[in-house]
Amino acid sequence: MSALALIEQARASGVELRLVAGKVHASGTQDDLTRLIEPLRQHKADLLRWLTERANDDQVHSADAAPDPDRHCWPYSSAMTGFEIDVFTARLARFTDKGLALNDAEAMADRATQRDREAGDWYACLECFHLAGGATGSWRCCNWRRAGVALRACDAELPSDLVMRLQRCDGFKPHFRSGSVVVIEPGNLP
Repeated sequence: MSALALIEQARASGVELRLVAGKVHASGTQDDLTRLIEPLRQHKADLLRWLTERANDDQVHSADAAPDPDRHCWPYSSAMTGFEIDVFTARLARFTDKGLALNDAEAMADRATQRDREAGDWYACLECFHLAGGATGSWRCCNWRRAGVALRACDAELPSDLVMRLQRCDGFKPHFRSGSVVVIEPGNLP
């Protein structure tokens, strides 16, 4: 009997085989363990080798060793990590709330994800806490003096191509808290 066949037989009987500290551990009812104890002893070396190979491949699904869901994501591939997906979703909501069409908001959120991966220090006004307004043509900078976009408050309206352009700004304050995806609203300022 092969190790895989024995593992399948154990699963069908309700016996769980795990690798713990380099040893094969079996758990289940006493009757099931009694029936399988002799085949398990005979194939102990094969079971140990098979379970060790699977543990090295992150394919063991036990309560002791859950595989990392982001193990095949960025930087190992172009796939987004769970955190990046959460941030992307929060940005998408922010951008659509500020008046962007869904396809434009997705493109902007994707550009911001790429910027984050490159550790860039440029931002879009859409990501700034100081952006006011909610539709194309009605955006204005509430930190206009520090940002240097106007000489008077009444001139602080921003064109849409400036709002969506990645740029450096002395008046920028992130709309998201650093290291999380909690959206900063007027009621929960840090």
